[in-house]
Amino acid sequence: MKLFKLLWQRYKVLVLTVMIVIVGSFAVTTANDIHQWNQANVYLHSEKFAQQYTAHPDDFDSSVLNDDSKVVQKRVKPISEIQKRGTAKFWNNQFSYAGPHNLRNMPLEPSLFVLAMILVATFVLLVMDTAKNFNSLLFASRYKRISIFWTKLAIIVGLPTLLTVIGEVLYFGAIYLAIPNSAYNVGGYLTPINVLAVSAFFIFGIGLIVLTTQIIGQTLWALILIGGFGLSTIFFAHAVSNVYLDVATNVLHMSTTAALSMMDNLLTAQRILIIVFVVGVIGIVFASILYSRFSFERNGDFVMFEKLKWPLWITTLVYTTFSISEEVQPWNNGYMRAQMVYVILTIGVIVFINAVMFILIFKPRVGWWHRKVA
Repeated sequence: MKLFKLLWQRYKVLVLTVMIVIVGSFAVTTANDIHQWNQANVYLHSEKFAQQYTAHPDDFDSSVLNDDSKVVQKRVKPISEIQKRGTAKFWNNQFSYAGPHNLRNMPLEPSLFVLAMILVATFVLLVMDTAKNFNSLLFASRYKRISIFWTKLAIIVGLPTLLTVIGEVLYFGAIYLAIPNSAYNVGGYLTPINVLAVSAFFIFGIGLIVLTTQIIGQTLWALILIGGFGLSTIFFAHAVSNVYLDVATNVLHMSTTAALSMMDNLLTAQRILIIVFVVGVIGIVFASILYSRFSFERNGDFVMFEKLKWPLWITTLVYTTFSISEEVQPWNNGYMRAQMVYVILTIGVIVFINAVMFILIFKPRVGWWHRKVA
């Protein structure tokens, strides 16, 4: 408990700020979504709407066609159908509930915004600990490093995330109480796959941030690497798909259709999300192991662990070469000149990225670079 209080004093300003924003986001969103639904519901069942729809149905239904400025009456939908489209379901995929008269926006609880804010706050607090040498103060105390690490995450990540879950429950509960049961279609909106997707990418993001800030001691480069790796996962996923198709069609002699069908069966959305979730958990656990072995001598270095320098650079080399070369595949593109340009650009990008990483990791003391650093 004393450790919790010590860390709370360190993090409370930013964590409380995040928690206040979380409460405010859910409160404003809940009130606004309910207000818009009630407003649309009252209007769609009013005499004013009935008169306006009868006079100008094409203003409310884009499927109504005009022929020489005259409405084709046989295409006009019954008014009850327009009313139903507007408010029969609270969560509706249609952004325009009554054609040009957009009575309300798509209800969207703020969990994605809130979780993104938690990720940013986690990054800021962890890099501040490195920049301000706060970890050295903690390590000088009587508390175990592993306890410090997990207590940190409990405060920085756990408390805001718990409040987000409570906000979600209250959001869906308030809407349940405020609208008719027939319109409460939460089952079609809050599906298991959606919950798994949000959870998986959030845990992956936390794992990426915690692990990167534990290895990389410089704030700007940690931010660049996190952003670069996050974006590169798209290239990596495509590269894996390309390699699979090459092996399936050229080695196993399968048709492209059969290969794609087998890939869809093997890599379902649920399995991919579970893999993403597990990778995130592994990243957090590995970061906790590194934290317990941290040395003050390299605090603030680009790589704060001597034994990780070569593994980090080799991993970067293999990862970038595989992702970029397999994704671009210039040899599959038209003309010879275009092929050569793509090849040169691909090689150039790979060499540049890995050269920069090599310089940052090993700080070679030769030639102009040594004089510049000195």
